[in-house]
Amino acid sequence: MSSKHMNMNNKGYKEIKVVEGKRVEGRVLAKVLVSGERAVMLKMIFKSGSIVPLHKHDFEAMGYVLKGKLKLVVGGKELVVGGGDVWHHPRSIKHSTEAVEDSEWIEIRMSK
Repeated sequence: MSSKHMNMNNKGYKEIKVVEGKRVEGRVLAKVLVSGERAVMLKMIFKSGSIVPLHKHDFEAMGYVLKGKLKLVVGGKELVVGGGDVWHHPRSIKHSTEAVEDSEWIEIRMSK
């Protein structure tokens, strides 16, 4: 995530405006919980109706949904997840995320 496309708010979250050159719709927030040499754990918040359009990047990611409902498209397959569900996408696979409801999840991103 490039810092030039993120604005800090008063809770330590950064608002995500652009992902991999694609404009984000709605309100998407991210907060780094812990990071290491090749991994970072984030808490993500998407307001209902927010969309991160189809994109890909050079890291693997997985998430655990705390609350809400998300529609994911990963490698051309649609998946709807809610509180207690998990998801995964390999590196370099096209994917998108849409918040069907206000949603929060923990995401782990792992680089090579």
